[in-house]
Amino acid sequence: MQAGRLADAERSFRRYLTVVPDNVQVLHWFALILLQRYEYAGAIATIGEIGRLRGWPLEVRYNYSVALGCSLPFYMLTAFVESINALADHRARKRTERSELTPRFRVLVLHSGAHPPELVNHQIDASDPRQCDLEVLCERFDWAAKSNDATSISQALQRHQIDYACIVDSRDRIDCAHLGAVAHALYLNDATWGFARVALAQPSANVADLPPELTTALLRHATLAACDSTTKECFANPLLPAHISSIVADARLLAEVSWGGVGSTSALPYLVTTLACQSEPLFVAQSTTTITDAEVDSLRQHIHAVRLANGEALDAVFLGFLAGKVLPNPLAPNPQQHPVAGIRHLLRYGTGAYLSPDVLQAVAHRVAETNAAPAPEPVRDGGVDLIGFTRAETGLGENLRSIVRVAQQAGVAVSAVELEFELGVRRMDRSVDSVLVDAPVRAVRIYALNPDLLDQILMPTRRNGTFDHYRVGCWAWELERLPQKWIEATAWMDELWGISDFVRDSIARATSKPVFTLSSSIQPPSPSRIYSRAEFGIPQDAVVFLYSFAYESYVSRKNPWATIRAFRKAFPLTVRDVCLIIKTSASARFVDVAKSLRDEAGDDPRIIFIDAVLTRDQVAGLQHCCDVYVSLHRSEGFGFGIAECMSIGKLAIATGYSANVDFMKSDNSLLVDYDLVPVAAGEYVDTEGQFWAEARVDDAADKMRFAYENQAAREAMGKRAESFIGTHFSPQAVGAVFRGHIERIYRDL
Repeated sequence: MQAGRLADAERSFRRYLTVVPDNVQVLHWFALILLQRYEYAGAIATIGEIGRLRGWPLEVRYNYSVALGCSLPFYMLTAFVESINALADHRARKRTERSELTPRFRVLVLHSGAHPPELVNHQIDASDPRQCDLEVLCERFDWAAKSNDATSISQALQRHQIDYACIVDSRDRIDCAHLGAVAHALYLNDATWGFARVALAQPSANVADLPPELTTALLRHATLAACDSTTKECFANPLLPAHISSIVADARLLAEVSWGGVGSTSALPYLVTTLACQSEPLFVAQSTTTITDAEVDSLRQHIHAVRLANGEALDAVFLGFLAGKVLPNPLAPNPQQHPVAGIRHLLRYGTGAYLSPDVLQAVAHRVAETNAAPAPEPVRDGGVDLIGFTRAETGLGENLRSIVRVAQQAGVAVSAVELEFELGVRRMDRSVDSVLVDAPVRAVRIYALNPDLLDQILMPTRRNGTFDHYRVGCWAWELERLPQKWIEATAWMDELWGISDFVRDSIARATSKPVFTLSSSIQPPSPSRIYSRAEFGIPQDAVVFLYSFAYESYVSRKNPWATIRAFRKAFPLTVRDVCLIIKTSASARFVDVAKSLRDEAGDDPRIIFIDAVLTRDQVAGLQHCCDVYVSLHRSEGFGFGIAECMSIGKLAIATGYSANVDFMKSDNSLLVDYDLVPVAAGEYVDTEGQFWAEARVDDAADKMRFAYENQAAREAMGKRAESFIGTHFSPQAVGAVFRGHIERIYRDL
């Protein structure tokens, strides 16, 4: 519902409540409207009144919990970020230590014995440069036997000298009474481990006969406090060596935890683990087709039942946390330092529904005290605070990190705050961790995120209906007109920045607020070592064209089909010394789209797909291995891939439309002709009346052929591209513009 209609509805319900103040149904709808308007204080008071009238049933406590959690700022604690890093470093060290002993990556599979031979024949994607020599070792365990205790698991780990254990089951259900001992044994042995179902996303003949109803008991008896979006889905992901990093969970995450009341420690693993920051129930990966909706519902029902059965224990843990009692989870915030921040995520996802009314009221009292505490006077030191997703490995995250770099280059003091929102992407880029703080304090704050989140983030920071700081929105958008919700969000900002002239113009059409350009800066990709083409499966002597994109970034906008068509049109199969690399990620979540892309490529052996989440260093290595970067996109808000490759002297061929024309000029790149076409429904968000570019494939093919046939011209244009990016888009160049903006803002404060 749009903001204006919500405001009208709020006024109508307020008038009605003056006549019937105790009408529970009217109060309920009024509270929902307040929540949608992010008027949390009013929503909390209204839901509290419903609880008083109805005796606090579970659904009322749930709504009350959500409102309480949302009323607190969405800032992630730096202590949690540090814990995530420490665990990742620990895992990396252990793997390094093991690799020094043996060149093979050894995985121990503990299984029930139904199909042991098949377990060792996993598919390995040879195009994934992360792969090493993989050795899968199997041990049979009868999970119902009393002998499978901590000692036997420890012996298996020690016998094989491995640092990754995967516990699987095929036909039999694992006896959950043993899970506490299994987890504890793995923890004591310092093993990186995870539970997995024996199912492959692309089954080979060896495993095709495995039943689809593989073990789901673990889904119903455990949840996971995840380090990031890759480990979050550990229990749901298929056991694929190509994605082995996405199905592991460090045993320390589940230390001192047992399941559903069994074992010698806490019966509340979901509480202890989710205090680390993640929510429940466990979100099942969309790519995991072997897990049905019914199984997910069963998981939710089980968690609900366990919580109901352990209400008194939940009360004790919440009260203990508010009283400063330290929990045994190494990722949990320290309650003595963060007595409310430690439970805000649990509240936001409704865990407070399982508390008794008295304890929930005690929590509400503490939240109210926190929200009513006077905010410190904003710091006016000429610096800025950034709010966004500092660690997200996306364009949004890279834009924020770019601002950090330009601020530092310009000598402007800068801090950053990581937001707690779940993005569904990997968030392990640490490059700006040094500037992270728990909360913003400066008088000038830059919100480097999509504006549809602004109201949720800003509402908890208001005091007496006003803000005490200057708010700058730094936005990225890919169409010529803003969506209605973004237009409404301009009201939250004092001024707005576009990351390109294209974005600036889109914003300026929608608001009378001041709008400027702050281009993203480009740091030339510099890998830690020289990567060989062979590591990526690229022919050594070929002219290599590269295009990279993520499936989550609206594939229709990226238009990789056109790139493949242009390549095949430019180079008949008789031309062997040429290659097209299509670098993607997350294709398992977009199976039909990925299939259509491979169908477009046909059986052309010169087109190589690399579908993997590479490290930043590996991406840089891949970029250095190519000769030409191609992007026949329909629209770009900036075009990081194009600009990065240009910054290292690579020729770029791209659609001559949208933000990339800021840095692609006629003398440093090859711009492809296009036709403006309507954006079809479903191809992007807010498509009505929007247009974007359709690259002309014939023109693109001609330019690809020119690049292939004219090495000297290709290299000369690449050098001019490198010079142009360095002159206009380096952190130094953009930093000078940034400093001018900040000095202007402080002069006018």
